[in-house]
Amino acid sequence: MSEITGEASVRVEVPGDRPLVVNMGTESVDDVYSVMANEHRRHALAVIAREPEAMNVSRLVEQVADRLKPEPTEAASDRSLRELRVSLHHQHLPKMVSAGLVEYDAENRTVKPTSAIVT
Repeated sequence: MSEITGEASVRVEVPGDRPLVVNMGTESVDDVYSVMANEHRRHALAVIAREPEAMNVSRLVEQVADRLKPEPTEAASDRSLRELRVSLHHQHLPKMVSAGLVEYDAENRTVKPTSAIVT
């Protein structure tokens, strides 16, 4: 669930995590809601927001996979991890970059939150 907390920010609640506040600068409300419309992106953004420094995409994939698995004891398969890594690289991270929420260095395979994210 999310709510507009003023003209300059959006509060986003991710199940199982603390709320995030996205400060709106040049980002549009539509771009942020478009990012938040996808479960993988919501979980990825929650993981990224907890890290003040750049994190390795492989670690991001593992943490997002842990959040998405139906049973806590179930291990993610190599195939599902690979599919998640590919979708993050080609679809989800670029969309978050376009919305001004994260910085993604594809060459070094690292990602970090921008100053738009407040935890």
